[in-house]
Amino acid sequence: MFKRLGGFFAGAVRFRVESKDFRILNRLRGLKLSDVTIDDEVFEFSVPLRNGNRARQFLRNQKFTETANFNILGVLNVFYSRIAFSVALTVCLIALIISGNFIFRIKVLGVEGERLTEIAQFIGQNPDSSIKPFTLKSSANAQKTATDIIARFDYVAHASSKIVGNVLYFQIFAVNMPGDTDENKDIIATNDGVITQIIVASGTAAVKPGDIVRKGDVLIMAKYKTGVDLDGAPVYESTRAVGEVRADVSYSEFGFHTSLDELLNKIILRTGITNFDKVETFMPIKDVLEVVATINVSIV
Repeated sequence: MFKRLGGFFAGAVRFRVESKDFRILNRLRGLKLSDVTIDDEVFEFSVPLRNGNRARQFLRNQKFTETANFNILGVLNVFYSRIAFSVALTVCLIALIISGNFIFRIKVLGVEGERLTEIAQFIGQNPDSSIKPFTLKSSANAQKTATDIIARFDYVAHASSKIVGNVLYFQIFAVNMPGDTDENKDIIATNDGVITQIIVASGTAAVKPGDIVRKGDVLIMAKYKTGVDLDGAPVYESTRAVGEVRADVSYSEFGFHTSLDELLNKIILRTGITNFDKVETFMPIKDVLEVVATINVSIV
């Protein structure tokens, strides 16, 4: 019983040899054979896992098959024989698991210049809910920080937060301050395009994702519905339109006897946009090349 138990923990390899030369078993006795069975033209035996390679070398000129029993210590033997790989893989897995719990970057969208600088500084220095790179996601109260941003800065109408991977995004919706304009104006499209996203902080959405808009179309109305009148018609209250609208916008350029790269560079110089989603070429007439590039951008 104890012998079998020891074999279980040490691991064993079972060989099945197709041969009538049973003298092979005598030559293998030094490998601690066990569970030997003999048939007319086949014999089988087991050896400890550590002697498996020696048995294979001896049987290399014979027709044989084997079944390896990688039990407790057998698995450990394989593991330790590849210790460097195993340690590296373990370290990588631990690092991957740990890194997924941290915020590596913080990006503020919707404002530029001095406003971007002071909001970014506030996020890192806010005494109530400071968030910096390498902060644990579980300890970063991003929603409270967004609320504090609204309370701290008069020009912020709304702020929201979202963690994507290891990046924490703050979306800021700014309003016009006194001295800019006091009028409640609709937000209109600055380009033709296909709407991909719309976020309304104040006002009423006039479009939805998938809609095709033209330059000058109303995207967000400077009013919100308060109810209906006696005739059932909607009643609106005036407000400031604040929000973000993104769309797939196509830019095109024509050229005569020009390369695709040269035409694309013309679009980049004209628009300042370099990260085009898609570039298509058309040749409507002889010797005329048109480049059409599509990019997802804000159109407000």
